[in-house]
Amino acid sequence: MSSVPHIHDTTIPRGAFWFAGAVIATTLLAGLAVRSGALPVAASPAAERSAEHLAPAATRKLTFVDRAGRSGDRRPGSFGG
Repeated sequence: MSSVPHIHDTTIPRGAFWFAGAVIATTLLAGLAVRSGALPVAASPAAERSAEHLAPAATRKLTFVDRAGRSGDRRPGSFGG
């Protein structure tokens, strides 16, 4: 037998619960503040560039060959038949 006592008390420290509750409360309050208008919504990169009168470094136009809802336009060997 070992001389170390076997303890079954596996509770989480109370401070950890308080910290987790504070993080959750802060997150909820920040979300409510943004939705209510007390905090400004973060601007998109395009809006920030236009406000500072900057041109984008590069632009890309992405086109998708397989559009949703056009089932009769499938090529042989493509996914879905």
